[in-house]
Amino acid sequence: MPYHPQRGGVVGSLLLILGILVLATVVTIVAGGIYLARNVHVTASKTQQGKDVTVETPFGSLNVREDARLDPKRLGVPLYPGAVLAQDHHKLAKVELNFGNDGQGLAIVAGEYTTPDSIDKVREFYRAELPHWMVSEGRHGDVHFSFTEGGYKRMVVLKERGGLTCIALVSIGAPAAN
Repeated sequence: MPYHPQRGGVVGSLLLILGILVLATVVTIVAGGIYLARNVHVTASKTQQGKDVTVETPFGSLNVREDARLDPKRLGVPLYPGAVLAQDHHKLAKVELNFGNDGQGLAIVAGEYTTPDSIDKVREFYRAELPHWMVSEGRHGDVHFSFTEGGYKRMVVLKERGGLTCIALVSIGAPAAN
């Protein structure tokens, strides 16, 4: 008797399993999307200090707050004498990330200032004021000062743009540290 293998035996089973896996993946993605859409809440408001946006998710929350009155001294970094808030960044901002109820979180406070003084003059000011900070040069002539201690990081980034020296001040750490 001649041998006649049945068509679709192994190949058909593999295709059926693959189809079930694809369907299960699609159902999981759709269900996850619906769950997130129902459980993510965004609140935006405007205060006297600026805009305040809060995003609450099942995994934690994010709050972004502009504050024109935020004191740059809270960043733990001296402000270059005569520097003013950048024209295109009118406010200082604070970003807080909260990763659930375990008390873990992260706060970022940042502001950008400008001065007509040269980047070399501003660099020398910060070298004198922050002698123990690490200094590095970027590829495009920008200068980075950074300091890390006790769970927080402070940074000063200097860039030349449009005939001005831009001074970015940043503090990253636990919400209480900022």
